Amino acid sequence: MNKTFVILGCHRSASSLVAKALHEAGVHMGDDLLSGLPDNPEGHFEDMDFLKKNVELLGGDIWNDVDRPLQEADTGELIKRKDTCPLWGWKDPRTVLTIDKYYNHLEDPIIVSLFRKPELVAKSMAERGDISEEVSSSIDREIRGIIQACLDEAKGILVHHKEAMDILVAQLMEHETLNASQIDEVLSS
Repeated sequence: MNKTFVILGCHRSASSLVAKALHEAGVHMGDDLLSGLPDNPEGHFEDMDFLKKNVELLGGDIWNDVDRPLQEADTGELIKRKDTCPLWGWKDPRTVLTIDKYYNHLEDPIIVSLFRKPELVAKSMAERGDISEEVSSSIDREIRGIIQACLDEAKGILVHHKEAMDILVAQLMEHETLNASQIDEVLSS
């Protein structure tokens, strides 16, 4: 089974740095990556196919309208085409807004959520000339809200299954390692 890494974070939140680190650690981040710019000379490590699919889902390169309804697009086919390496993933800041269209096509993905102080994101975007600090701050707050809701949901799942997790931890402490069938056996007892 291949492992998928999805990087979620606002523009200017160090997502290129994290994507580069994953790439250098052996995670395939794509064949056709967005090239560097003067403010990011080593590249963005954004797979152009995901960038294009996200633009299609958003109905244009309109990532700063978080309430915009998403368009229909076949994300499952893109996932199938990309899921060819044992470790693979993608990074495109727009994915924060479109992750729901991909998630059901992914098997147990690792979601890497990035947070940077909103005022620093706003300042960086304004310095780059994308948008004003005020608009950037507003977008960052909305995107943080989306990511926080996802994290809260994950935390709720962990809290709901705390007893099973405690049993699993105890078994791991006793045996150091468990294979998939042993984990299933522990959790079903």
